[in-house]
Amino acid sequence: MRFSTIFVTIFVMLLALSGCTWVKVSEQGQSVEVLDASAAVDCQMLGRLTAISRAKVAGITRSQEKLAIELETIARNEGASMGGNAVVPLTGIEGSQQKFQVYQCP
Repeated sequence: MRFSTIFVTIFVMLLALSGCTWVKVSEQGQSVEVLDASAAVDCQMLGRLTAISRAKVAGITRSQEKLAIELETIARNEGASMGGNAVVPLTGIEGSQQKFQVYQCP
């Protein structure tokens, strides 16, 4: 009885953690917007980046929505460190990563 209670408790905790986003927007990343390509036509491209996260936590697949939010957050933080104020997704989510272009917009 005790073993099953511990197992269920651990399983529920892992399931809850699998839905969490682990990455927070940095202070600099807060000033970076996620745009579509048509909104960045008047911007200067600074470079590209690949945002990488984890698709699974403790063997449990994370929701695509949470993964997408986390990848955008990573892109915003990295984009800020590259001197950008906007990022544009170049690809969809592939596994647990996504490619972005970094821009400086007026």
